[in-house]
Amino acid sequence: MIALVDCNNFFASCERAFNPKLKDKPVVILSSNDGCVISRSSEAKKYIPMGAPAYQYEEEFNKHGIAVLSANFTLYADMSNRINKITRQYVADIETYSIDESFFNLKGIPGDYVERCRALRKEVLKSTGIPVSIGIAPTKTLAKICNHYAKDNKDTQGVFLWSHLSNKDEFLKKLPVEHVWNVGYKISKRLNESGIYNTYQLKTADYTWIRKAFSVNTLRTVTELNEIPCFELENSNGPRRNIMSSQSFGKSVTTLNELEEAVSTYTTRAWDKLMEQKSACGYVSVGIRTSYHKDMGFYSNYYTQALEVSTWYLPDLIAAGLKALKNIYKPGFNYKKASVFLLGITARDQVNLNLLNTDYNYKKYNKLMSVVEKINNENGSEFIKYASVGIQKKWRAKSEKRSQAYTTKWSELLTIN
Repeated sequence: MIALVDCNNFFASCERAFNPKLKDKPVVILSSNDGCVISRSSEAKKYIPMGAPAYQYEEEFNKHGIAVLSANFTLYADMSNRINKITRQYVADIETYSIDESFFNLKGIPGDYVERCRALRKEVLKSTGIPVSIGIAPTKTLAKICNHYAKDNKDTQGVFLWSHLSNKDEFLKKLPVEHVWNVGYKISKRLNESGIYNTYQLKTADYTWIRKAFSVNTLRTVTELNEIPCFELENSNGPRRNIMSSQSFGKSVTTLNELEEAVSTYTTRAWDKLMEQKSACGYVSVGIRTSYHKDMGFYSNYYTQALEVSTWYLPDLIAAGLKALKNIYKPGFNYKKASVFLLGITARDQVNLNLLNTDYNYKKYNKLMSVVEKINNENGSEFIKYASVGIQKKWRAKSEKRSQAYTTKWSELLTIN
């Protein structure tokens, strides 16, 4: 049996855990540039649609007394890690699917599945203040469906088991096909055009036609609706194969110098993750783009720069990123976003060597980077930084309503008066 634990209104719940004044009050969380709504409490959902541009809904915010906060991703990531640590005390085989969702395998777990999951739910709420819902089923796809049912029905006490349904087919007939995991807008539209509107119709669809008309992934979804597992749990404890750092700018950027600051900053953030998993990187890819909504011409491009040898030496990663940027930068555009990807990630004892550069001093660079990492971990992520990341960073994303870093900065710990 597979279970899915999903944090209810996760971003809003994290804010409420440290600010009791927000309890039972409608709350919305804005994107990192305070542009649009990316999360809503249950009380706010009837007033504000997901993705709503904040500037267009200021009147609604005021009218309904909605608390508006900037996204605090550092806090959310830390709370997510805490919840996963608690979950691992109950189960061993776990896949972190997203910041607020994890699948886990209940095979070999003693006792009643439902009671075991209710105990986990109670422990998470007690230790973090975050309410979660848990769906249990033979497959990931059905666990997703059960999770939504547990979230929407209070009589389940936050946990629902697939086998507890008295009539599964009738239940699936009431579930629109677009609510099924892995069935997006385009697929659901094509299914509707073929006469498939509910999940039962998808479950009983012809396998050969599904494979031919859609994809093997859609066929796996249909198979999972028939209680046959096709999507295996992935080991989320292993090292990442790609690392990305990306963010929109707080204002339009036109100069190469400002873009270099942003690329250097994002490369440093990606390097933090590379150091955390003790890996090396073979390529640095940089992307830039203008706004989709401006009438001044759209431009988007990316370039991947190979490193001489796979490394975790930050100066070399920054240099590669800046070299990639110069290959795609065009003057005369108002840039809105930059992205940095670390690719070709390997274990440090499996790095590719270069016959033309046999003097690359891994031992020296490793010692230096380890010291920088240690100092920054103890004193703040930018206590030691490279000059190319800039000082003022006028391009930095707006987060005017962001809450404190309650769990990751000594100076911002919650204080009780």
